[in-house]
Amino acid sequence: MRRVKDFLELIKFEHTIFALPFAYVGMLLAARAAFDAGRSSPWPTWHEFLWITVAMAAARTLAMGVNRLVDRALDARNPRTAGRPLVTGRVTLSTAVAGTALSAGVLVFAAARLGPLPLLLLPGALVFLLGYSYTKRFTWLSHFILGFTDGLAPMGAWVAVRGSLFAPADWPAWLLLAAVTLWIGGFDLIYACQDVEFDRTAGLHAIPARFGIAAALRLARFCHAAVVGLLALLGAGAGLAWPYWLAWAVIVGLLIYEHRLVRPDDLSRLNVAFFNVNGYISLTFFAGVLGALWMGWKEPQDENPGEQQTLAQGMRLYGTGIVDDGVWLRRAFGRARDIADRRAPHSGRPSAVRGGERGLLHGGGRAGDAGAGRFGSGAGSAAPGRAA
Repeated sequence: MRRVKDFLELIKFEHTIFALPFAYVGMLLAARAAFDAGRSSPWPTWHEFLWITVAMAAARTLAMGVNRLVDRALDARNPRTAGRPLVTGRVTLSTAVAGTALSAGVLVFAAARLGPLPLLLLPGALVFLLGYSYTKRFTWLSHFILGFTDGLAPMGAWVAVRGSLFAPADWPAWLLLAAVTLWIGGFDLIYACQDVEFDRTAGLHAIPARFGIAAALRLARFCHAAVVGLLALLGAGAGLAWPYWLAWAVIVGLLIYEHRLVRPDDLSRLNVAFFNVNGYISLTFFAGVLGALWMGWKEPQDENPGEQQTLAQGMRLYGTGIVDDGVWLRRAFGRARDIADRRAPHSGRPSAVRGGERGLLHGGGRAGDAGAGRFGSGAGSAAPGRAA
């Protein structure tokens, strides 16, 4: 048990909080997009939640384990990192290798449990998880490669739930990737300012070492300003409710505070900016998205229950074969769309109605089979969930 605890300290397991909330955001928004396409629930399943959590924790453990192994000689020379467990011998090389290899196996297994597409895309993610630790040896863009690697967390969660990545409806996944890339890249620029002298001596590539601390801090401010814009686009494009915008305002304030903590001539509060503030930002973002979606899924009372009952009765008649008129059915679905638009304009319900209409009019099914319950008692489902 002591060896496990030392290994978790080696990889700073508690810093998983930086990436995991963004993965959960990708999961939540993907579930909403899947619901808009006809999935029966707007929320992730417990299966998805469990294995996304396992996959994200394993991915970060793998990346950090590789980083500690690859950099152990450099860490021994850097006064700031000379006390790390792998350098001092508190964690043996064999323990670090075993823990890292185990996390790789867990990641592969979790990806397989999440479906064929996550498993298919995993090798591409592994290139960054295993390779980013080497990038500071040849490019000062290493900060943004690290950010991109962390940005794969919400994208991977999106793929696990939505089952796609390149459809037009998948734009939130790419926006999250860009936002996390710039957010992580920006605060890694700040963090790297404390290693300027060592990086120059060791021949490592980093923007603060190459262009100076003042330039690095200016670039970090630009990155985080871009993040604010990207998160605004996400909220507006997804039609998220007011809790998201409250969280967005808090994030703006936290980023401003973070940049006020560090100056080119005073890095004494850098750890507060890096660890505390960024942890608050990730948790605030997750809470804002969760609150916005929760508000969005609350169903108001029907404005005209009589019209709803009439529609349900007609659908049941069609299902029994008493009514078999395509013209009537098209009119019924037109009325269903009107009702859905009045009830929940942002809930994805109209898309579900359209999905049922296509299935009935072009797929030969009956209303009783394809989702009359959605319009009647609410017990049915218009379309199956993700095939994976």
